[in-house]
Amino acid sequence: MKSHSLIHTLILFLTSSLIMAQSTLSLEQILKQGRELSLAYHEASVSKKIVQLNDDLFKAGMKPQLNLNINAPNFFKTSREVVQPNGSIIFQPLSQNYSTVSLTGSQFIPQTGGSVFFYSDLQRFDDFNLNDRLYNGIPLRVGITQPIFGFNSYKYDKVIQPLSLEVAEKQFNYDIEGIHLQVVDLYFDALSAQANLEIAQTNLDINQKLIEIARERYALGKISENDLLQLQLELNGARKSILRADIVTKNAAQQLYTFLRQEIDLDTEFPSFSIPSSPTSLGIDKSLLLIEARKNRPEISGLILEAARLEKELSRTSNENGIQVGLFASLGLARGSRNLESIYSDPITEQQVSLSVSIPVLDWGKRKKSMQIIKEQQSLLHERSLTLDQQIESLLNQKIMFLEELEEEISLQKEITEVSEKRFSISQQRYVLGDISITDLTLAQREKDQSKRDFINTLRDYWTTYYEVRQMSGFDFIENKKITY
Repeated sequence: MKSHSLIHTLILFLTSSLIMAQSTLSLEQILKQGRELSLAYHEASVSKKIVQLNDDLFKAGMKPQLNLNINAPNFFKTSREVVQPNGSIIFQPLSQNYSTVSLTGSQFIPQTGGSVFFYSDLQRFDDFNLNDRLYNGIPLRVGITQPIFGFNSYKYDKVIQPLSLEVAEKQFNYDIEGIHLQVVDLYFDALSAQANLEIAQTNLDINQKLIEIARERYALGKISENDLLQLQLELNGARKSILRADIVTKNAAQQLYTFLRQEIDLDTEFPSFSIPSSPTSLGIDKSLLLIEARKNRPEISGLILEAARLEKELSRTSNENGIQVGLFASLGLARGSRNLESIYSDPITEQQVSLSVSIPVLDWGKRKKSMQIIKEQQSLLHERSLTLDQQIESLLNQKIMFLEELEEEISLQKEITEVSEKRFSISQQRYVLGDISITDLTLAQREKDQSKRDFINTLRDYWTTYYEVRQMSGFDFIENKKITY
């Protein structure tokens, strides 16, 4: 009896510690925290931000570029060989400085793939041994570089960049719905553990009362010792269940709070998790959700993006392995002088024109094979697109059907739970009156406990499937709008 009293005291301490500083949390509250606090949210945010920054980088590359380069001083003092007019070499000490400053500007031409530029520089040469100074400068040079019939990356990048942003946005929304799924799983782990702890505590209270009655009836000879021992086993089982449920409940709560990146001292405070509300009829439009899934799924947009990149690579391979013609032309002013002012007051006109042609004569089928590889990749991509569309349609229809079945199942399970609780209450009263055996009472008790567990498990299946359908379609079928975060 002393050992039983000690166990009972320990159980009361465990259960009272759980009640000590409870705060009731709902699924919606935890979902919101998951969207704001979890590492998964920050990873999704950073991934999206990187794509946005890459787009900003691309746009910046389309704007005028300006660079200032300075190399001053550039002094050296040494001894070097100097070739004489007759071809001989003598070594002479050198003490010189050669400094330059230049300004370069360029602008990419999206329509042609070329670029225009301007250039200005000033050079100064000092020979300290000869006490001599020279200047050379280009006050201004403007020009153009233009590939003819060449590969123009911008033609494809102007399509690829918006697609990249679109995929990133859809992936972010998809990832947030994935966070919801993780939260639902962790929340119901904690809720199920809490329910098992409550069931164990309730059973302990009930069995303690029943065993007191059973001892009196046993003393009067109205029940057998076997029935009394059966109740004692049920009582001890409830005590054991409380000890186990306490550990499981703490572990589940800790995992949930770890996912949310929050600290909690489970010895001084313990949250209480409320059972989510039962769903009402959703009336899902399957055709609409399938249309939205095809528009909102990041994988579908990702395949379109991949197709655009392959098209770019096909064009690049075709051009870079074929005939290439390049034009360079510039016009400017230049002058070398011992007088700095002369460079800018009396420069000479400079002109440059260059046309380069590269013709592959023998490449052993390199261009053809390279293009064939990309075309095979395009063919495979097309097949993947068809398969993905079929998979999405099939899986989405399955999930919608399951979700609709779960609506009805929750209603039935709720009714089963209510009936089983009522049946146990009646069985408990009848046992007290001696109308039924301990076996019948135990069976009713276990049916009551299992029906509560089944109800929570059915709710878990429902809310998991609910967020799976949201994630798969990218559509909020309750608010009837596209999911956007």
